[in-house]
This record gives sequence, structure tokens and C-alpha cells, in this order.
Amino acid sequence: MSTKVEMYRFVEQGLKDPFDGNQNFYFIVDKSGSMNEQGSPGMTRFQVAKDQLKRVLDEIDRKRIEKNVAVHIGMAAFSGTGTVTIVRRNVSSSSIADLKAWIDGLVAEGGTPYDAPVAAARNYFLTPTPADFRQSLFFITDGVPEPASSAANAASLAADMITRTGAFSPASGNEVDIYCMSVDHYDTTYLGLLDNTPRDGVPVLSSTNSDALYNAILSAGPTESEVWTFTSGDEPVDYMGETYTPVPIGRSEAETKNELSRANIEVKVDLGNSMGQRWLHDHVETLVTLTIFERDEDDEISIVWKGRLSGVKPTMSEIILNFESVFTSLRRPGLRARYQRSCRHMLYSRGCGVSKEAWAVKGVPTAINGLVVTVPEAAAYPNGYFTTGILEGPDGTLRFITNHVGNQLTLLRPFESMAKALALDGYGLSYGQYYGGAAVRMFPGCDRTRGTCHGRFNNLMNYGGFDWIPIRNPFDGSSIV
Repeated sequence: MSTKVEMYRFVEQGLKDPFDGNQNFYFIVDKSGSMNEQGSPGMTRFQVAKDQLKRVLDEIDRKRIEKNVAVHIGMAAFSGTGTVTIVRRNVSSSSIADLKAWIDGLVAEGGTPYDAPVAAARNYFLTPTPADFRQSLFFITDGVPEPASSAANAASLAADMITRTGAFSPASGNEVDIYCMSVDHYDTTYLGLLDNTPRDGVPVLSSTNSDALYNAILSAGPTESEVWTFTSGDEPVDYMGETYTPVPIGRSEAETKNELSRANIEVKVDLGNSMGQRWLHDHVETLVTLTIFERDEDDEISIVWKGRLSGVKPTMSEIILNFESVFTSLRRPGLRARYQRSCRHMLYSRGCGVSKEAWAVKGVPTAINGLVVTVPEAAAYPNGYFTTGILEGPDGTLRFITNHVGNQLTLLRPFESMAKALALDGYGLSYGQYYGGAAVRMFPGCDRTRGTCHGRFNNLMNYGGFDWIPIRNPFDGSSIV
């Protein structure tokens, strides 16, 4: 019997678009009878799932073309009446149409056995795929397995894929990220046997939310540029293919307040900890998340806290990392579309539709003074062209541009990593690292007016503003004519 210990998984999120590389997807979809229950108004759960999956396929096709990457897609739909599959490798737009037609033809009926579709997925990923493909499996169901033993059977059949061993080990270059998703059902015990991405848990999605499944699939698996795994125990702990190393580490109790979103903590590491030293500056420039696991006396491991880094505070003897609860990410308006004069879409977002990569302008800065960065290449564009745009440093760090005049870009916040890169470029201390200069990318901005949308981006079809809203309130009782 083991003693109770805590395990800390720190992740510095990368900024690389997942579609910057080739993709190999497999979708397992529940077509059992319970999927015929009511989901969103006027639609069953199965109709909602089918609609969102087709939207996912459309987005994959769009990103495939935009990024010029190869994509393989396999699908399995399962129930007690049998499992049906379809595979399309090196997909084209016509392949996407085939997959969507296949989805349309599915009928929900029967029970919910987990083992057959998982076996089909394992066989799919055993087909040799080049190492530069990112591989993802999405298992979507609205209920517990039927029979219940089929979940254990599935976990046994695909044990090597789940635990990333054997033919699916990191050394094989054939790893598969498995994301399980539960629709309208909060008991995720059985799905937990299959999911091998503990950083996101097993999300429970509502079938009344027309974007829940779509968003979960396209946002699952953020790039992890750096990962650190530590434990407060006195011996290493192996979990999900990662080793948690014993180090001096501790934390405060979560703040107990009326708002769950204020359950923040402080994590303390010693001054010699290389991870803590990495973030010893005034501004936390990248997204850093923390998941705390607890291993109890029976060796059962569970998540006890999740959050993101909000600040760093060194003392004479230790480094204190301030984390805020993951629930703070829920502080956003429920209705994003607004009736307003200027465009309601964020530039380069899905609603806007403008491809960020297509508008990138490369440059090599020659000076940085506080918030002002000098980039000679910016002078080739009219003043204001990059205002409200983005400056991307050589390490992928982003800064908002508040003003552009000539070759000078004024930023919203100091760019410490850019200043360091500029100091070390060329033939300096780090010869070769930035030989030829510390290259940056600039992205033009938008003032969200109809004229800029059409004149600069030729994107009027996606313009989200309403220029002719009456100046006077039509509901104040007076005539507007």
C-alpha cells in the first residue's frame, strides 16, 4: 500500500497551429438507441452529433487546403447491431463529401458495446503512417457501455495504444492521443479507462449546445512546447507514460470563497528549480497550465485541481508561482454575436474567415526601445497598416500592435523575449541562433469598418457589422423619420 502523494504536471503551451503538420484522425461515434433522445430543440442527440461532425469535417478540409497538409480520416459508428467503418487517406474535398454522406446514412439503434469500435480503431492506427503525422482518436458516446464488461474488454484490446507502449510507444513514432467525450452523461468512469490524455480529462458535453462537440474536437490537443512533471513524494511515480520526479515542492490550500472561480493557489519551488527560473520575469508571456493529481493509499490517481499561471513572485529562499483556477476561463459572455455598427468578429477568427498565415509579413527588427520596435520592412506599407495587428517574435510570442508609423511599431506590452533575441542575434553571443537577424512576422490590423474589410482584405461577405443602425433609439416613443 502506498502513501498519499501529489503529482504536479506543468505545461507551457506552444503557439503552433496544430494544422501546421500532417494529421491522422479517427472518430468513433455512438449510434445506439439512446442517441435518439431529445437534444437541442427539435433535434435528437444523434442529429446534433451528426451535424457537428460534418462541420468538423468541413473545417478540417478548409485547414487542409489553407495549410497544404496531408490528412487521413477513419470513422467507426457502433451499437449493439454492429460496427460500421469508413476510411479515407490523403483526403480531398471529394473524400470529405464521401464521409459526410456516410454520416448522413447512419441510423441510431441498439446497445452500446465499446470493444468492437476500439478494436477497429487500433487496427486502423497499426497501418504504417509517417512519423510526421499527428494521430488523434475521438471516442464520442452518450452512455455507459452495454454490456459493462465491453469497456474493460476495449481497454484490454487496446492496452498498448492507451498506455503508449509496444507498437504505439514514443520510440515507434506511432503514438495516438485518445480523447473520450461524453454527451449528456456525467458518469465518465468507463470512458476514463480509454482516455490517455489526462491533461483535459473526459469532458461532458451538452447536446443542447450546438457548438460543444465541434469546439471540443477542434480544440483538443493544444501544442505542449514544454512539460515538467514533479511529485511531492520521495520516489518517482509513473503515470500515463510520464515519470513524476521527486523535488521540493508544495502548495497552499485553495482559496475558499463564495465564487468557485476564485479557488486560486500558490505553488512553491526552490530557487534552483530550472522550471521556476524559466518564468522569473515581470510578464508571463506564454500560457502555462498546471494539473495536480493525487495518488491515494490504494494507488488510485485522480485530478484534484487545474489552473493557469497568473504571476511569479521570488523570495530569498524560494520561487512562488501564483495560479488561478481553470474556472476563470468561463468568465465570458454567453452570446457573442452582437447587433452593432462595427464588425463583431475578431480579426483572423473563424467568424472573420481571413487566413492569418496568408497575410503574414516577414521582417528583421533593428532596434527595440521600450514599447517601440523598429522593423524596416514595415515602412513598405502605409501608416496604420499594422495598427491593431499582431507582431510575432522568433519564439512564437505575440504582441498587440497599438500604432504603426513608418518602420516603427508600438506595442501594447513590453516584449522582453524579443529584446533578448535582438541582443543575441547575428555574430553575437549566440552566433548561429539568429544568424541574419531575429526574424519576426507582422500581421495587418483591422479597424472593423466596412471599408477596411472590403478594401484591405476583400472579405465583405463575412463582414459582421450593421452600418445602418438608426442613430436614434426606435423604442423611445418618438419618430425616427
